[in-house]
Amino acid sequence: MKALLTAFAGILMIGAVGASGLNAQGVSVRINKGNKSVEVNTGRGGGRIERDQPKHQPQAGHYITVKKKVWHPGHYETVSERVYVPATTKTVIERVYVPAETYTVRERRVDSCGHVFFVNVCKTIPAHYKNVEKCVVVPAHYDTCERQVWVEGHYDIVEERGWVKGDPDCDDGHGNVSHRGR
Repeated sequence: MKALLTAFAGILMIGAVGASGLNAQGVSVRINKGNKSVEVNTGRGGGRIERDQPKHQPQAGHYITVKKKVWHPGHYETVSERVYVPATTKTVIERVYVPAETYTVRERRVDSCGHVFFVNVCKTIPAHYKNVEKCVVVPAHYDTCERQVWVEGHYDIVEERGWVKGDPDCDDGHGNVSHRGR
C-alpha cells in the first residue's frame, strides 16, 4: 500500500513539476505526453496504462452538390432487339447410309448350241451413302437481331459532391457569403 501511495505522490509531483519521469524507493513513474501513455512501476511487476491516441479532427467544412454540364460526343451503339420470325419451310440435304443389298435376278442365257435358258443370278449392291432432300418446317420463333445505331452528341447535367473547407455558416458553396445567426 505504501508503494502505491508513493506512486500516486510521484504522479502528482510529475504533473506539478512537469518532469517526464521519476524514480524513488524502487517506484518509477513515467509519463509521455506525446502519445499520452502513463507507466507506473512499483518494483513488483509494475503496470502500464495506455490511453487512446487522439483522433484526427477533420478540417472544418461541408459537402456541397454541384451541377455540371458534360458533353457526350456522338457515337455508334449496338442495339439488340427481339424480332418475331414467322414459320417457314426449308429444304435440308441429309447424307443417309444405305446398307448393302442382295437380290435375285432372272437372266436369259444362250448356250453353245443356241438354246435359250433362264438362270437365277444373285447380285449385290454394296453399302453406300446417298444425299436425300427433306422439306423441314421451322416453327415461328423470336430471334435476337443486333444492329448499329448512331447516337447524336448531347449534353447531360451531372451532379458531383465535393468538400468545401471553411465554416458552413459563412459559405453556401457558391461563393456567396452569408452571415446567418451572427
